Amino acid sequence: MAYIIDEAKDISIINLRKWKYLKPYTYKTGTVSWNRNGMKTSTMSIIVQMQKDKGVLILDYKCNGTKYNYNIQIISKPSNLGKGNVFYFICPFTFKTCRKLNLYNERFIHRSAIKDGMYSKQIESKKYRHIDRVYGSYFKSAKYFEILYSKNFKRSYDGKPTKKYLKLMAKINEGKSFSAEDIESLLLFGV
Repeated sequence: MAYIIDEAKDISIINLRKWKYLKPYTYKTGTVSWNRNGMKTSTMSIIVQMQKDKGVLILDYKCNGTKYNYNIQIISKPSNLGKGNVFYFICPFTFKTCRKLNLYNERFIHRSAIKDGMYSKQIESKKYRHIDRVYGSYFKSAKYFEILYSKNFKRSYDGKPTKKYLKLMAKINEGKSFSAEDIESLLLFGV
């Protein structure tokens, strides 16, 4: 059975930055939690000790009755855009740099070490991928409207519609282009 990487618990540089753990010369403790269907499924204590451009993430958690406590190095490299530095983890098991570590066999590791790992898109049937490609905008319209009406969504800048707004509206309009007969045909006959 395949291990679905994008459905697994993970810890990412993006979240650490968003939660303000990666500020230079800081020591910060906290808890990371994961939810499924609105219910908290697990938590983990973390400590981040940052120097100017490197640091360490200390994980402390229990998994299946076994207690784990280990360090993950955080480094920075110059951005390929030439604007500042980008932070990365160094996987303590593969020693590869990455921006996300996934929980596998009770440890947070780089995805390359997950031998049977696949992304959910990889296990979808060709038929389902075709349906998603053709009719996906219809079924995802609720998500698009949620983004459109979210608190900080920018529809325009300097009197002009933003690119993000135009793309979102194109997807919404594409979803509206399907008739009830199209969707009924899809559901009845799968084509």
